[in-house]
Amino acid sequence: MAKKSIITGFIASLLFVSLIAYSLPAFAQGPELTPAKSEVIAVSGITPKKDMIVHVLVLVQPGADRNEAAVAALAQQGARPFTSDEFSTMALYWDQFGDNDPGNDKVIQNYNPKNDPANGAGFIALTNTHTTWNNVSSSSFTFEYGEDTRRCPSLVKECRGDQTFDGNNDVAWLKLNSPTILAVTWSGTYIDEADIALNTDFNWETDGVNHFDVETVFLHENGHVLGLGHSIDFSAIMFPSYQKVNRDLQQDDIAGVSFLYPATNNTEPDPEPTPVVSSVKQIVYGLAGGKNNDKHLLVTIHVVADESDLSGVDVSISLSNDKFRKGWSGSGTTEGDGTVTFQLNNARSGCYTTILNSVTSDPSWDRTQPQDVGYCKP
Repeated sequence: MAKKSIITGFIASLLFVSLIAYSLPAFAQGPELTPAKSEVIAVSGITPKKDMIVHVLVLVQPGADRNEAAVAALAQQGARPFTSDEFSTMALYWDQFGDNDPGNDKVIQNYNPKNDPANGAGFIALTNTHTTWNNVSSSSFTFEYGEDTRRCPSLVKECRGDQTFDGNNDVAWLKLNSPTILAVTWSGTYIDEADIALNTDFNWETDGVNHFDVETVFLHENGHVLGLGHSIDFSAIMFPSYQKVNRDLQQDDIAGVSFLYPATNNTEPDPEPTPVVSSVKQIVYGLAGGKNNDKHLLVTIHVVADESDLSGVDVSISLSNDKFRKGWSGSGTTEGDGTVTFQLNNARSGCYTTILNSVTSDPSWDRTQPQDVGYCKP
């Protein structure tokens, strides 16, 4: 969709700190220009001939110059820092929120689970950030989850072919070309579209304690997707540096999204319901058959949704034994009690573990691998 550029005094001050080369943000000024330990900074730049903006999270090594690292990261993405006359191209504004049609007031985002290093928890982290931004009562902005996709985000430089606007807002895990770039968010200066990619070369965590936290990064990057630049408030999600695990918006973040997309009325919206998903409650092992009832290995999978058993769910698993290179696989459908039992005939001795390949259900599977203590057959 063709779009207008938007910037006002408030947004200008909100975005100004993103200009690394021409106006250094607070973290890149003064005598501490070279950090004593590694840190992650956020930078933004433009590819003028392509009418695209890129926001990059960059790992700065100890003793390296932040400014040089920032400019180098942008150059690696084919971008450069903004100049003062390009301020008005810096903020993405989704035009549907200003067309007086509340029926289309949403931005649909899709997820490619391939290479998800968190065994499906990346999807939960992403949709959690949708809820966080959507719950700002003073804003009308809404993220909506679209679908799982196999697409490589078309705006991301590392995808095959030319960068192009395909009309989709996609999120994926990719091996980015630079070993110092954690994440990139690309968007248009005149076209409403935004794509995100996180670098699979880094160690990602979803426990809410350790670095690098997937949800913290998605929350920051989706701030760019909705149209925010970087904040000078050290506590804000949109501050241009990864400081710690932070999954909560601060007042500056709330003020920014509320300014861009003010609520259409003064009534408190109903809290967004928690999406219902299916999950595998447990994996249970047993033995059956033979003289001592220990000839065959049984693996039972229990699928639930909101603690209710789900029947008719197609489940596919892979089974491995630590003494053999060969693995086994099987597929089955849950019964009325939500369980399906797989039988490995003439099971050999050794320690077995189970991996869920797929769970096809309605509601959809949360992609979380349940804790599997395994089973050792003497």
